[in-house]
Amino acid sequence: MKLDKIKSLDDLKREKDRLHMESEICLAALSHRSGTLRKEVRKFVVGKVAIPLGIAGLIGIFWGKDNKSEKKEDGQNDSSGFLKTLMPFLIPIAKDFITNTILENEKETSEAA
Repeated sequence: MKLDKIKSLDDLKREKDRLHMESEICLAALSHRSGTLRKEVRKFVVGKVAIPLGIAGLIGIFWGKDNKSEKKEDGQNDSSGFLKTLMPFLIPIAKDFITNTILENEKETSEAA
């Protein structure tokens, strides 16, 4: 119903009720989407970041204990070994993040059009 077609108090009340219903529907959809997004972020962080980094950290700790006696000539520990341990975990995480970001941007662009 357009604004210029409201000619009586009853028309105004019907339009108000319709707008109230639309706002309730939009609010429900938004809260559902934010809940879904929260679950997706938690699943990604735990599955793709926290667990692999925890495993890599444990490997690095145990591997560091084994190599503790091995020092560089200048007396410093070799920290590149830990980074080499993390790389197999970090590369797929970065790849998934970039791919998901690109896909979400393309999806939003196609929905906006």
